[in-house]
Amino acid sequence: APQMIDLIIAYSTALIALVLFTVYRIIFILLPAFTAKKWLEIYFRKWIGGYTGDCLGSIQQVTEVVVYLCMIALITYQAYEASFQNQFNSIF
Repeated sequence: APQMIDLIIAYSTALIALVLFTVYRIIFILLPAFTAKKWLEIYFRKWIGGYTGDCLGSIQQVTEVVVYLCMIALITYQAYEASFQNQFNSIF
């Protein structure tokens, strides 16, 4: 039962992200996250011949930070875009 609760929490969190951002903007969040994950995986395989639990934990932390930074960038861009549109409409 605890695994089912964790799964429900994970799906609801993903659903919130899909609702907040349109589908094409999700690509701008997931693509950098997958890129960071793949790059770190290649890095660990090259330097230590594989990866351990510590490596997996660091991959999770790095991709989480990448996702947060991408979300901040998208939210900032949306606010800037809306502000610019309002200013443009007030001029013309």
